[in-house]
Amino acid sequence: MSQKAVLNCMKDLIEVEDIAVLSYPILPYGLKVIDQSEDYIIFFYDTNTNQVIHLFKDAEDYWFRDGFGYHTL
Repeated sequence: MSQKAVLNCMKDLIEVEDIAVLSYPILPYGLKVIDQSEDYIIFFYDTNTNQVIHLFKDAEDYWFRDGFGYHTL
């Protein structure tokens, strides 16, 4: 059910033409959707709140990188 919820949320928020969808396995049911300009959105299922979360490129850069530019996850 949660993987289906992630896919449905992704389809509701973006147009699925001209994008690349990649697995993002560090988050539950994670998907990384990249457009032609290399902007991206990460979708995943938050098992604590039972809802789909999506993060835009700027939010991921802000929340998941340390001061040296490396991912902290």
